[in-house]
Amino acid sequence: MPKSATTVIELAGDPIADTADFFVDSLGFRVTRVFPADNPREIEVSGWGLTVLLRSAPALAGPVTGTSLRLPAEARAKGMATEVTAPNGISIYFDTPSPTPTTVALPQGVEVFVSDADAQWHVGRAGLEYRDLLPERLGGAVIASQIRLPHGGDVPDYVHYHQVALQFIYCRRGTIRVVYQDQGEPFEMRAGDCVLQPPGLRHQVLASSPGAEVVELACPAEHQTFGDLQLTLPNGVGRADQRYEGQAFVWHRGEQAVPQASSAAPGWAWRDTGIGEATDKLADTGVWSAQAGAKPLVLEPALMHFLFVLEGQVALQGPAMTHQSLAGMSTPVSEGAGLAIAPGDALHLLPAGDGPVQVLYTALRREPVCPVL
Repeated sequence: MPKSATTVIELAGDPIADTADFFVDSLGFRVTRVFPADNPREIEVSGWGLTVLLRSAPALAGPVTGTSLRLPAEARAKGMATEVTAPNGISIYFDTPSPTPTTVALPQGVEVFVSDADAQWHVGRAGLEYRDLLPERLGGAVIASQIRLPHGGDVPDYVHYHQVALQFIYCRRGTIRVVYQDQGEPFEMRAGDCVLQPPGLRHQVLASSPGAEVVELACPAEHQTFGDLQLTLPNGVGRADQRYEGQAFVWHRGEQAVPQASSAAPGWAWRDTGIGEATDKLADTGVWSAQAGAKPLVLEPALMHFLFVLEGQVALQGPAMTHQSLAGMSTPVSEGAGLAIAPGDALHLLPAGDGPVQVLYTALRREPVCPVL
């Protein structure tokens, strides 16, 4: 087996002795190599996950402009400024102390999106086609995307995880082959399936059928995604009660689920994905379905309503629809269209047209808290 290599950052070191002393005495590095000993032209120092080669050579001599290093907050000595300059001219920045989990604030707002037949799509990573359902993202609180895999086959993804308060994926069409940390062998999500991805749970998208499509919702809208270079999936099967930052993994299988008839709205049925229980009632997510002629369904007030029409057409009524942003909204709402409302006052949902309806629905019940991973 070949000897493992170490990545080295090479910097101009002059004045080399003073610069090396600064790295060791002020920043907590240690000297790992000197050449030559009697009159060093190279001094290598290591610390905080970095190996830095300081060189005293004509090509590298002199102050360094536009070069900086960022070190962990723990490398900053007591009383040291948050930005310092080493004797060789490079800037040293320190991370801020570890942040605390933050609450995702949901401002008042409404966003309506049109049927996917009339939508604008763009090509993103790995040839996937994206549609941003909520371009304004409710002030940065929520992102909802419709994603298509037009060609199918292998997906050039890697093991990664997200720093989120909430993230789920609903398979609308086709099949998606995925693998998740602690969840056994790779499996296929099929149309009607839904996965809750708890914060920090490692996963990887492997392949899809041609034309596969998912709807994804996450908050906050802008969140960190980290690659995991150490973990190889699959990595075994975890405990059924295992939690990740307070949430449990969910793989809801639509074909096996039995919708529950609504006692309050005859003709309506609710297919619960289990996300509400897995997130300690952070967000109730599932599919409402009904036949033509069903009575209005009352969606109780929530911090946010999110609706995506999977099949048929629906009409919306109630206090939530009085928001001025909805004044020009066309009704009924057709397949592939929907909206998000925050705060979500009571909303009445009823079938429109002659066929059955299905609506992917999420009610946010409390303010999400984004962990620090």
